[in-house]
Amino acid sequence: MIPGCGTVGMPADVSAFLLSQHFNKAFGSKLFASETCVEKSLPESPSGGTVASVYHKISRNGLEGLEKDSKAFALSPVKPAYLTGEPQPGMPTETDVIRETESFLGRTSAFGIHHSPYFGTAIISPVDDVDRAGVTRAWGLLSKTEFAYSPNFHYGGTTQKCANVVQGWITRAVFKLILFGLASWLGGFLMRFAPQQGGGASEAENESEGLLEITAIGVGEKIDGVESRPMASCEWRFRRDPYTFTAIGLSQAAMVLLEDQTEAHRLGGGILCPSLLGEKYVARLQATGGKIEVKSL
Repeated sequence: MIPGCGTVGMPADVSAFLLSQHFNKAFGSKLFASETCVEKSLPESPSGGTVASVYHKISRNGLEGLEKDSKAFALSPVKPAYLTGEPQPGMPTETDVIRETESFLGRTSAFGIHHSPYFGTAIISPVDDVDRAGVTRAWGLLSKTEFAYSPNFHYGGTTQKCANVVQGWITRAVFKLILFGLASWLGGFLMRFAPQQGGGASEAENESEGLLEITAIGVGEKIDGVESRPMASCEWRFRRDPYTFTAIGLSQAAMVLLEDQTEAHRLGGGILCPSLLGEKYVARLQATGGKIEVKSL
């Protein structure tokens, strides 16, 4: 079973895999950290099914349950050494890893405003929890394979690009209010004003306005004799709306499982991640009319 093969979950996970492969082939390095930014995802209005899924997830698990399940490495079969509480001589602590990541990818304020040297102002994305859980689970599944990332890997998070800080604050505040409202006794009342399941953007709007632009930035491990770490980007450009892209991701994942041999097959089954479908999956996605490009920075 491979959940997370759609717009939520898959680009961040597969980007980390591709960045890791790029560092390994180009520099003989491993992926130390990555972050993902959703630059454009049009149309922006969610469908009724998406709203209902979020509401039922919150009402069933509560905000504390959601936070626990989405914590970094919560779903990983193993944990990085810096989280085990058993530091070794010369081994970085969690604080060291986070500070090193922020020095390259930027810092996020307590309110969720991210200041990126690559994307400018952004906010923590509503899908950050899903991406973080998936990317760090994939790290654990791949840790004993030839595709392993750095043992000190850190996922910097998934953000959503904003025009400026003011827009970021307003968007983040509205999102927080909606989230707390859905989690409270007002949840049922607020759902009366949400799109009904099956509602949302029309097929014509999705076809004419559909656009998905996502970029991930990766930082490699230090290379002996080189002062700076290698860095690279992974760009996704599809003239598709998020729901059509999800359908493409699901169908192409099924085709890979049916017709190809991947790391997912070699692991022998289980609850896996899209990245374990590897470059054959990426090739199939691009064959539908989009572009996924990795390049050094």
